[in-house]
Amino acid sequence: MKINLPSPNFDFTPNDSKFIAGIRPYREETYRLEKEQINEKLIIHNYGHGGAGVTLSWGCALEVEDLLVGLDSYTNKTNIAIMGCGIMGLTVAIRLLHLGHHVSIYTKKTPPGTTSDVAGGQWNPSTVSFEEKDIERFHRILRRSFRMFESQIGDEYGVSRRTNYVRNNKGSFELVPKDIIPEPKYYSRLPFEGHDMEGYSYETLLIEPYIFLKRLLDEVVRNTITGRSKLIEKTFLNVQDVLDLPEEIVINCSGYGAKAIFNDEKMKPIKGQLALLKAQDLPYLYSGHGYIFPRRDYMVLGGTFEEDIDDPTPEDDACIEIINFHKESFDPKKQHKLPELEERFITDRIL
Repeated sequence: MKINLPSPNFDFTPNDSKFIAGIRPYREETYRLEKEQINEKLIIHNYGHGGAGVTLSWGCALEVEDLLVGLDSYTNKTNIAIMGCGIMGLTVAIRLLHLGHHVSIYTKKTPPGTTSDVAGGQWNPSTVSFEEKDIERFHRILRRSFRMFESQIGDEYGVSRRTNYVRNNKGSFELVPKDIIPEPKYYSRLPFEGHDMEGYSYETLLIEPYIFLKRLLDEVVRNTITGRSKLIEKTFLNVQDVLDLPEEIVINCSGYGAKAIFNDEKMKPIKGQLALLKAQDLPYLYSGHGYIFPRRDYMVLGGTFEEDIDDPTPEDDACIEIINFHKESFDPKKQHKLPELEERFITDRIL
């Protein structure tokens, strides 16, 4: 007997739906997580994570903490500056606050206006590069980050366990140690009506950005009352703006902004567009060419990968094509045309 999970409703209704886009801060060769001394300023870089910022966030925050250990100014709880208020900046801030430090977050935007707010939210190291010699640290970051998110499962942080059904097992999950994400389950037929192709399922986590980021930001704001944290509106144009900060230690979580501020030519923009449809109570995630993530705020359709485009303006035609692609991929009458549908999808590379 065939078991079919409920299929999504792909109807677009303007009152309950919207289109958004964001720029993934991708860095060629590897993300940047290291110390740099410039004059009297110690800068710890933590950026370039591509589409894996949510996934790597807690692990990278713990690595930043490790890099600070042994520094006199850190041990003495000197005020520490953080550049950026996306998920990388906020997780670092929370770690430092929990350890008793004072933090000043310098940022142009706060949630819900950051690039992190545009993330789909699945725990999966997608669109991030690392050097093979760095594999041990990369795996350590993944393990530490996953365990932190596991400890936060529940409504407060918007973290939940989810099954992701995929059409092949050659994606980013294969980068993850098997003690975190076990080997996928094989299906001779994926459990959706009209899906006659084989596939797999992975057990992972979903982090809902609008809940998670708000929870972290609220904690930072609560600490402003006691003077242990500050939120300071600031736009950085170049490295001199960083050197002019009063703090001795700066954690650079500026994402794609690091390209201009630090003249990092390895930074490349990758635009992702999302169609947000009315929230639906579906007990799974789905990935093929593109993805479907049912969350409490919206059902998120996306996965586009548009290289060297740094304009975050959503394009209605492109987002409608995203909806139509997923709608047709769930249509039993068009299953045999799936390879053709994937060929004509809006970008030459879809994750």
